[in-house]
Amino acid sequence: MKIKLLTLLSLVFVFSSCKKDKELSFPNIKIEGVADNRKSGGSDIEALYLGELEIVAYDHRPGESLQNNSVTGRFGFTGKDWSYFTILPSGLPEARDIALFRSGAININDFLEHQYADKPNNYFSEEYLDAEIPFNVDVLEVYMYRTGVVKDGKYFGQNGDFNGHDKHPMHKYANFSSIPNHYARTIWPGINKHSQDISIMFVRSSIIYSPLQITTKRENGELVIDQANRIVEQREEDFIKSLINQGTSRRSYAYVNIIPYIGAVEWDFSGNDVPDITVKIDMDKIVDINQTDFTEIENTPSGQWSGEMFYLGDLNDIPFGLELSF
Repeated sequence: MKIKLLTLLSLVFVFSSCKKDKELSFPNIKIEGVADNRKSGGSDIEALYLGELEIVAYDHRPGESLQNNSVTGRFGFTGKDWSYFTILPSGLPEARDIALFRSGAININDFLEHQYADKPNNYFSEEYLDAEIPFNVDVLEVYMYRTGVVKDGKYFGQNGDFNGHDKHPMHKYANFSSIPNHYARTIWPGINKHSQDISIMFVRSSIIYSPLQITTKRENGELVIDQANRIVEQREEDFIKSLINQGTSRRSYAYVNIIPYIGAVEWDFSGNDVPDITVKIDMDKIVDINQTDFTEIENTPSGQWSGEMFYLGDLNDIPFGLELSF
C-alpha cells in the first residue's frame, strides 16, 4: 500500500512474546531518494544531509498501568500515558551525519541489524511483550535534526562552517568530505520559521482531522503551542500537549508538522509478516530556489552564519514531496 503524506493511514503493531526461545523481528526500513534527472531547477541538489534522524511510534494509552515506557527511557521516552517504539533512535552513531543521494537509498536495517539482534530489550520490556498488548500507532514520527544539502559540489545548511559540529557534515562520504561547506539557517514551509529541526508527525485522523503546523514555547514549566497555521481545537490542543510534554526529553519539539492518517496495518514481531517501510523523498522538491540565494549564503563571511535556505513545501506545506510505502 502506497500513501502520500496527504493520504490517510493507520497502523496497528501486535507484539509477540519476548521469551528467550523467540526472536523479535523488526521492519525493513528504507529511505529512498527519487529524482527526475530531466528536470531543471531543483534537479542540481545532489544530496540531502540529515545531522540526526529518529523514527518513533507512539501509542496513547492514558490510565493504563502497563506501558512500553521503561526500556525506552534510555532514549528519553518515559511518559506515563504513552507506550513507545523507538524504531530508529537518533542517539546511535548510525543515525547521525547521513546523506541521501539522488536515486540513492538509506537502508536503516543495515545500520541497526546488530542493535536489534543484540539488544532487543532496549526497545521493548519483556513484561509488555509477554502481555501481547496490541500497539496502536496513534503517532508515527520522523524527526530530522540539523539538515542541509549538497548543491553544485558544495554543502549548504546546518552544521556547515563548523557551526555546532566539529566535523565536516559529509565526513562519512569520502568523495564529499572536503567539499566547501557553508552554514545556512533552514526555513521550513508553513509558518516559515527558522528551525534547526522538525518533527513530522503522522497522527490518526480520528484525533486530528486536517494538516497542521505548529511551533512551541515553554510556559509555566510545560510546552505549549506558540504559533499554528490554522485554528486548533481544544481536543487537538490537549492531545498535542500530552504528546510533546510526554515525548522524549532529549528535544524541544520546536517545530511540528502534523499529518492525519487512517487505515489499518497489523504487525507482529514473530517474523511471520515483517513489513517493508519506505520513506520516499523527491530530490527535486528539497529547496525553494525562488527564495533561496545560494550566492549570498556562499559569500557570507565565516562566523556570521546569517544566510537563509528555504525548504520547499506543497500546498499543505509538507516538505520534500515525501511519500510512505508499506
